Amino acid sequence: MIAPGDEAAGGVLVTSLDFELAWGLRESRGGAHWRARVEGARAAIPRLLDAFAGHGIHATWGTVGMLALDGPDELRALAPATRARFVNPALCAYTYADAVLGDPAEAPLHFAPDLVRLIAATPGQELATHTFSHYHCAEAGHAAEAFEADLAVGLEVLARFAERPRSIIFPKNQVAPECLAICAGHGIEAFRGNPPGWLFAPRTSAERGPSLRRGLRLIDEVLPLSGRNCYPLSAIAGEEPRNVLASRLFRPGRGSAGFDRLLVRRVCTDLEHAARHGLVFHLWWHPHNFAPDTDRRLALLEQVLAAFDRLREQRGMRSMTMLEAARAAGRGEGAT
Repeated sequence: MIAPGDEAAGGVLVTSLDFELAWGLRESRGGAHWRARVEGARAAIPRLLDAFAGHGIHATWGTVGMLALDGPDELRALAPATRARFVNPALCAYTYADAVLGDPAEAPLHFAPDLVRLIAATPGQELATHTFSHYHCAEAGHAAEAFEADLAVGLEVLARFAERPRSIIFPKNQVAPECLAICAGHGIEAFRGNPPGWLFAPRTSAERGPSLRRGLRLIDEVLPLSGRNCYPLSAIAGEEPRNVLASRLFRPGRGSAGFDRLLVRRVCTDLEHAARHGLVFHLWWHPHNFAPDTDRRLALLEQVLAAFDRLREQRGMRSMTMLEAARAAGRGEGAT
């Protein structure tokens, strides 16, 4: 747990989402369940935006740049010449695109400019980059010049829809120091870092799969193994890009009703703690975490948002995007 430092009245809820559709799930591609998750994520996004609008939630959408394109022809035209040579070929989005995008039925799973436009048009939403190709910064074969080429195209594409992105969410939460310096050079002011400790350290593709850490992280979703992971707004201050640390991944509706009750109680208790002590609580997820069975999962989110409504009314808790939190911290503001 990050120890409280300077307290400020009310606290802050930061919300961020990894918007990637099939680009973020390509390594697990296959079967009807995979398609249901991707198609369900597409359908869930307008409903998430409606929920945010109804509760006054400001959220950061880390968006894969390829999603904002009209189709494979534009992807081929914009793909940077400088690319990473990943040792694991499954990590290369361009090889993957060549293999699957000849089928017109694949287009809705990979291209969603309509949804990017909808996010940009919804009040309080920040369009951030998730790189152009869902680029992996910690994998063997990554190169700084390849990341920069990928980032530059991703920023250019998203700037068609809104202000040029000023925040980045790194795919798979793989934050590399050399990539942060590159981001700063491109005007990025905020990134989402991992909670402290071994439990949340980023993993490479070779390290994923069943493990003790994975099991403990599942338990931590409902029981406070890692503590609250809330922190003072001043902890975000420093050189750009500023680290708006994640607090908790929210994945509702994956277990029994009892598991879901514990999950919601865990998040709401953390929110209460942040509001009571004037701290930041950063909740994040992927749209595909709300598919399938979207009605049930959204109902669980509504319980969290209702708890935020109560804390906003009773304690003055605020909702912020990553960029808003980074800029407030840079100005030396409290969380009031």
